[in-house]
Formats: sequence, structure tokens, C-alpha cells
Amino acid sequence: MENFLTEHPDFLQELNSFEKFLHGIGFKRADGAIFGLLVLSARPMKSGEIQKILGLSQSAVSLSLKNLAHYGAIETREDREKNSNTKIHLAKADSLAIVAHIFRKREQPIIEEYRLGAERLIDQLYSKGLSKEDPRIKRLQSMVNTSKISEAVMKFVIELSKYENAPHYQRVVEELPRVLDLLLRGEHLASQIVAKVSDTIKSAQKNWFQSHIEERSEEGGFFE
Repeated sequence: MENFLTEHPDFLQELNSFEKFLHGIGFKRADGAIFGLLVLSARPMKSGEIQKILGLSQSAVSLSLKNLAHYGAIETREDREKNSNTKIHLAKADSLAIVAHIFRKREQPIIEEYRLGAERLIDQLYSKGLSKEDPRIKRLQSMVNTSKISEAVMKFVIELSKYENAPHYQRVVEELPRVLDLLLRGEHLASQIVAKVSDTIKSAQKNWFQSHIEERSEEGGFFE
């Protein structure tokens, strides 16, 4: 079998990084090894080839291939060149779309359910007469806010994945860290500005009220 990886076996050592990454986000180590193998392979591979290179059983390879296909990480199709029913497998080139697919299939439903549960509990506690200062409500509200942040990030990734081949995509990726940093600092600056304006308004209202009292007092008071 002619394959880049058989000619350069040192690249197989890098499969460990794929294993660690995918295992860290909830996949099996075999999923990571197979995905890494397909990423580094110069051509689509048959399951038998994968078994031989990685030393995995047929059932383990089959299960991993199905799982990777389910989450959009790989593509499986018939080997048309051989005119047979043999399946070949290749890694998707669009890695952001893979992440977006995982978000849609797995994380989004879980986090949404978590948020809705916390919101229901908050409503129930409010119905019992508790205030927003109650520590239980504060803890639940923190869960809601964290979920909303997670949902916003996932929505952004899912929408961005639709434009990975667009001309402006790379610029968006490069500018994103700076934009997020500005957003964070901007929120802080905005809160300071709002606080200062609020203090100014309060001070002006106080001064007006005091001067109005003095004027009325000089005229004979409020109750005449």
C-alpha cells in the first residue's frame, strides 16, 4: 500500500496529539487516532488500511468511523474507482465546520436545557417571595449568564463556519482576538462612563432641588 504515512512513519507519532485533543472534548482515543490518520493521509483510506496501521480491531475502527461521521469530522463514500461496494474515508477539510457540527449535535442542546432548568428554578423561587439578593437566586442567575455566554459563542462559531471559504474569513480570524479585547475593555469603559454621567445627573438634580428650596424659602416657604 502506497501511502504518505507508510513512507514517513515519523508522522504517526503526532497522532498522539489528535488522541489527546479529541479525548479531552469527549471522544474516544481511537476516534482521535483515526481522525489524525485521515488528516495526515494523502488520500482516502479503507477501514482495513486503518486497522493495519493503527493495530485496532475491525469493530473498534467501524465504531469510531461512524462516530466521526456523525459529528461531521469525516466523510464516508463508495470507492468509485474500484467499482465496488468498498467504503473509503477521508477527513473533512473544513475544521471549523466540524466544531460547529459538534456544537449543534452535542453542546447546544445540553447547555440550553441547563439554562432553561435554572431559569425555571429562579421563577419558582421568585414565586415563593424570594428576592434577587437571595444567594440561591444569585447562584442560579450565574448559571444562566454562563449558559448565555456559551450559547452566544457557539452561535458565533456556527455562523462563522458558513463563511470559511469567503475572502474575508481569514481577516475575521486574525482580527477576532483584538475585537474581543476591545469589547471587554469597551464594556468596562462604558460602565465607567454611565456611572460618571449618572453621578453628574444626580449632582445636578441635588443642586437644583437645594436651590429651589432656598428660593421658595426666601419667598415664604412651601406651605403658605
